[in-house]
Amino acid sequence: MDRRCAALKLGEPDAVREGQSVLFTGFPIGNVLGVFAATHRGMVAAITPIAIPPPVAAQLDLRVFRRLTTGSYPVLQLDATAYPGQ
Repeated sequence: MDRRCAALKLGEPDAVREGQSVLFTGFPIGNVLGVFAATHRGMVAAITPIAIPPPVAAQLDLRVFRRLTTGSYPVLQLDATAYPGQ
C-alpha cells in the first residue's frame, strides 16, 4: 500500500519575505503540557534552496549546483523558539 501524501500548501511561497513576522501553534513538551496549545512568534531569517553545499568547491557537482541555484523548493529559516512536542 502506497502511503505517500502530497505536501500541505500553507500559502503562496512568493509572498514570503526575509524579515517577515510569523506565528505558529503547536503542542509543546508532549505529555507535560499535553492538550494545551502554545503559539510562538518569530521572523523569517533566511530563504534558501533545499541543498547543502559541499565543504570544498572541488566537490561541487552539476546536480548539487542546480539545487543550489534553483532548488526544488525553498526552506524558510526561522528565528523563533519552538519546543519539542507531539
